[in-house]
Amino acid sequence: MKVTEIIAAIRELEDHEIGAVIASCQAEARRRKPTPRVGDTVVFNSKARPKYLQGTQATVTKINEKTVVVSIGPEGGRFANQDGVLAPKGIVDLKAA
Repeated sequence: MKVTEIIAAIRELEDHEIGAVIASCQAEARRRKPTPRVGDTVVFNSKARPKYLQGTQATVTKINEKTVVVSIGPEGGRFANQDGVLAPKGIVDLKAA
């Protein structure tokens, strides 16, 4: 299918159909990015601030709707050896096995 054909098909959609397509795309995006579970090791990614946290490993101890609670090891700067550090889900990635 050519891009022009895709654009033409999108233009023919009704408003409620566009909403359904958007919801489907968002659901697929959530499925593709694995979410951490309690006990998983995560790594702070390039969005983390302060910057010294980037690359730091932590263990997930609790999961909230938009955040995770982690336990950070000795390399965590001022957060070193702390439990109960709250982090937005967007700044941590699952550690590759």
